[in-house]
Amino acid sequence: MWEKKLADTSELNKQLKRSLQKSEQQMGKSKKSLNEAVNKARNSERELQVAKKELSSAQREREQLRSNSKNLDLKLNRAFAEIDKLKGKVKTQRSHGKATGDASRKELIKANSELRKLQAHNKELVTAFKKQMKLIDVLKRQKLHMEAAKMLSFTEEEFAKTINFKG
Repeated sequence: MWEKKLADTSELNKQLKRSLQKSEQQMGKSKKSLNEAVNKARNSERELQVAKKELSSAQREREQLRSNSKNLDLKLNRAFAEIDKLKGKVKTQRSHGKATGDASRKELIKANSELRKLQAHNKELVTAFKKQMKLIDVLKRQKLHMEAAKMLSFTEEEFAKTINFKG
């Protein structure tokens, strides 16, 4: 009788030990998964912070480029108006035959140098515009990364809730 109880107790003890080992293994796996998820979340958070800094920096640069572009546009428009004015003067002097050789040459040289300056300004504006387009593309990519990071943190929260619900 006592032997049977001892045998039953021994069998029950073995079953409980196996059950405990399985539970401990499952708990170890769950902890490992949780640690991995936490590390992933931290990495995503760091990436998100870096992306936010890059985004704000890019936005400041874009605003500065926009401001510079407006200033260059104004200068370019004024220079074009001045060139038109000078061309009109040259035409009227030629048509009236009152043009003096040196004065008209100097104005023509001045007008040509202004034209070169304006062409250089125009190239700068085109370059600034291309940079703005690249910046817009970078900002779009950064926005996508931030959205992905938000989605990743959301799934990690669901995973944590699931772990807590089962535990």
